[in-house]
Amino acid sequence: MSETTTLSSAPSFRWFMLLLNILAYGQFFLTVQIPTVFSSYITADLGVSAMTVSLCGTIILGVFALTGGFGARLVAKFGLKLSICIAIIVNIIGALLILVIGHSFPGYAVCCAIEGLSGGLICGPITTINTYWFPIRERGIASGILLGILGVAFSIDTFFAPKIMASGVAWQTGASLLAAIPSIAIVIIYFLFAREVAQVYQGRLTVAEMLPAEAETSPKSNVENLPKSMDELKKHSYLWFAVICGFITGANVYGFPSFVNGLLLEKGIDMALANGVASITFFTSILGSPLGGLISDKVFKGSRWQIVCIGNIVIAASLLIVAVSGGTLLAVFMVIAYAAVSTVMGPFWAIPPELGHPSIAAEASGFCLIFGNLGGTIIGFVLTAVASATGTYYVPMFICMGMAVVSALLVSRIKR
Repeated sequence: MSETTTLSSAPSFRWFMLLLNILAYGQFFLTVQIPTVFSSYITADLGVSAMTVSLCGTIILGVFALTGGFGARLVAKFGLKLSICIAIIVNIIGALLILVIGHSFPGYAVCCAIEGLSGGLICGPITTINTYWFPIRERGIASGILLGILGVAFSIDTFFAPKIMASGVAWQTGASLLAAIPSIAIVIIYFLFAREVAQVYQGRLTVAEMLPAEAETSPKSNVENLPKSMDELKKHSYLWFAVICGFITGANVYGFPSFVNGLLLEKGIDMALANGVASITFFTSILGSPLGGLISDKVFKGSRWQIVCIGNIVIAASLLIVAVSGGTLLAVFMVIAYAAVSTVMGPFWAIPPELGHPSIAAEASGFCLIFGNLGGTIIGFVLTAVASATGTYYVPMFICMGMAVVSALLVSRIKR
């Protein structure tokens, strides 16, 4: 098609692309949980402690965090579609190698590092695609659905691992097949059916630029006035504000599990009730993340910073109520606090790809994701250590509260 291509409405294919991206990203997060669900089998077979096995999950997340910017390099060379396929293939290689070198702890650790690299390669491209395929006022809900649904991948591991092991296979076989089989199916489907906007509409980068101007009216800057290289973007303070907010967003998503259950018990909640409240609390991500995106799209007309700011204020206020309350009120506001964490997650990760020109969206997203993933990787150890050193779970909670306040202040300076 010519460069004058216009659309009367956004193509319905965008939702199919979102589904493909959920599958592609979900296969990595399915892998993340495997060391946890196979922990007892690994400790018995390799003769290592449960704490040592937990390092495998840390290796996956650590490499994931440190290599978050690598995906942009693949995109520059191969394009979005092939880059994501390559990332999934890397995960398949790591999974299959468990059968070969997973009979020792160092060997399994290498497999985990390869799987973590897969996550680093895929996170930038996968969180960027919504910028290309969705109108401005739908990118928040698309990002929210993509990120909010990932908890389902964790549930798949928990459901299937015991059944696989009950068949009598070695844990290496179970762990390898549970990661590799879905990934093989997904990479085939993705390669066959995924499309880039530029492939479908020649000469165009985004669907938004082909829609009628009145349908895309928003407070956003003209994209042609945005930085067209990462070197240029790094000169703007709003990128560094986004980096800090990204770190805090990742830290709060993964930080709450470090104190929620312990704090509930410390406040005198019965263990069974505490476990139930914790389960409900973390389930809210499936609803909260899309909800935050929907609000940013419909209420704030495609601008994200307002709901991210409000969400962080709700986090801080809810945790303050948790600190001074008990009983039902405590349980309700703990759930509200993490629902707000999830509400922030979807809209916030729609911001980094829009900080610069669409041509550097993957680089900008990957750059911020490095710090977001780093926050998620280290926060559990930091908060657990703090709780151990202070003898109370109040301190980790107040740390998360303080981070939310900082994020609320900084995101109001980004205004995207």
